[in-house]
Amino acid sequence: MEVQFPFNFPILVIFSSFIFLLIKEWKKTNSLKKYKNLPPSPSKLPVIGHLHHLIGQLPHQAFRKLEQKYGPVVHLQLGEIPVVVIASREAAKQVVKDQDPACADRPSNIGLQIMWYNYVDMAFSPYNEYWRQMRKICILELLSAKNVKSFGTIRQDEVAHLIKYIQVSSGESINLSGKLFTLTSSIISRAVFGKVMKDQDTLISLVKKGIAMSSGFDNLADLFPSYKLFQLLNWNKYKLLRMRHKLDSILDAILEDHKLRQGGEFGNENIIDVMLRIQKNKELEFPIGNNNIKAIIYDMFTGAIETSSSVIDWAMVELMRNPHIMAKLQQEIREAFEGIGKVEESELHKLKYLNLVIKETIRLHPPIPLLPRACKHECKVDGYTIYEKSKVMVNIWSMGRNPQYWHDPERFHPERLEHNSMDYLGNNFEFLPFGAGRRVCPGINFGLANIDFPLAKLLFHFNWEMPKGMTTNDIDMTEVFGIAMSRKNSLFLVPTKHLKELGKWKSELHRLKYLKLVIKETLRLHPPIPFLPRACKHECKSRLIFNWSIGRNPQYWHDPERFHTERLEHNSTKFLGNNFEFHPFGAGRRICPGINFGLANIDLPLAKLLFHFNWNMPKGMTTNDIDMTETFEIAMARENSLFLVPTVKIPSFEY
Repeated sequence: MEVQFPFNFPILVIFSSFIFLLIKEWKKTNSLKKYKNLPPSPSKLPVIGHLHHLIGQLPHQAFRKLEQKYGPVVHLQLGEIPVVVIASREAAKQVVKDQDPACADRPSNIGLQIMWYNYVDMAFSPYNEYWRQMRKICILELLSAKNVKSFGTIRQDEVAHLIKYIQVSSGESINLSGKLFTLTSSIISRAVFGKVMKDQDTLISLVKKGIAMSSGFDNLADLFPSYKLFQLLNWNKYKLLRMRHKLDSILDAILEDHKLRQGGEFGNENIIDVMLRIQKNKELEFPIGNNNIKAIIYDMFTGAIETSSSVIDWAMVELMRNPHIMAKLQQEIREAFEGIGKVEESELHKLKYLNLVIKETIRLHPPIPLLPRACKHECKVDGYTIYEKSKVMVNIWSMGRNPQYWHDPERFHPERLEHNSMDYLGNNFEFLPFGAGRRVCPGINFGLANIDFPLAKLLFHFNWEMPKGMTTNDIDMTEVFGIAMSRKNSLFLVPTKHLKELGKWKSELHRLKYLKLVIKETLRLHPPIPFLPRACKHECKSRLIFNWSIGRNPQYWHDPERFHTERLEHNSTKFLGNNFEFHPFGAGRRICPGINFGLANIDLPLAKLLFHFNWNMPKGMTTNDIDMTETFEIAMARENSLFLVPTVKIPSFEY
């Protein structure tokens, strides 16, 4: 027999629930009277408290409006959850430094508990001895300077793929936002797993959804944790559990694969290799299981993928909107690297203006706009009492736009930071993009490396324009909160190749000492003109100089048939005909007047061929198969053409 409810049963349940909540709220309001000296607070509604102030807005933007009205420290009641919003550097300093031990916990909610394996990660783990152990592992092992440096090859490889794609698409509109996200996700995937995984797209989708469902602002079960009906009817929880199951199936398979392969060599390991090695350490206070490793992996993806790509995206947007800044930055990058034809990551620290542009981008568009903390103990901030179990949100997005700290704060102006010692380490409390205190991000260097190098490459190799029919005024600046605070709509731009002047290359060739030796040794063994013909106007002993033979004479050259460039290293032999055992361009009155022109047509093409390509013999052939038979035509050349297989080292647009 089926149970049938009257048509108004759902309304009855909702009404009963509402009455129940009203009663609970009335009791709680009376109980809250014991809390004194709370920060200023706007008016609130029964049951939901101050939730209505957040409706239709991103939390950091809604908080800023309240801060502007009620001051830099605001108390909110979001459902049952007490929240304190901090928006001044003085109050932020008290939270992340002076009161750091009391405020070093992270807020908890159902999404975080499920997707982060009951808080056995590092980012959301409670502040305790386990957290200290995991942070130590992250700093000394996973994200050590040595490990971050080893990831440089991965980064350079993935950026080269991006640049090659853009080169092929030159002159066409491309979705730069999408390509940047693919870039950073591939870098993180290879750093964590050792390669781009076949399930990477599924994993990233789970990361995005997990973050979106773990904000704690839009889930009734999180806002009303004591109300059991909301826990029972929490469909988000069941979705999250299904997502965790998918996540487990992907990560468990990856872990098993790594265990079978026994990991990489020590010092050349990916993140999983390192964690599996640490897992074998029996002296750890808290043993590392598979769930701990999976939680750390989830940390890596949530903390590094969209954060880096969103900063580059915002930087490109601001540069497009400020072409004079774009021109100044491109000039700095191109002057630094145009002579060698590529951006050297090891030299990026010299690019002062690039660093200013990135800092200014992060000031206006911090990837994580709110720094979440939770109070373990009652403490004082700005003279107000912050009670135990309160959530504390440091609004770094708001502080970055506060005219009290920044002149004309909405303007993108990198020069404001030129004589400012501000860093990313959390010592400047109006600028905390990576947090501060005990909870400062351990991956600062890794994150910045994934920003400055790709951005420098994009600006070195290409000029950028808006798609046809669009101006920079058409760029949508609407923010959306995902893994990081990014723009709602993707950025489409048109790249065009930057053509470097040939003279830039030529002006640097004099530095290539070994190239000069190779060319000289080639001309010794294979002079293009083997005979230097003369005719005697008066009686003399010789009239034909056998240049080719002199170059192979053991009286002048040790082991003369051997191609050995070093023989000329400490030799003052020149092309001017002063060394009579070596005069490929002749000597005396009949010396070739086009020496410099001829050499320029040798060294530059040769340098370019070797700079941009690696060279191999055709399949099935070795260097022994090269035909060295000479033929005498305009110059002494080989009888048969040379066939080789080039592989690109540097994408072709760098030529």
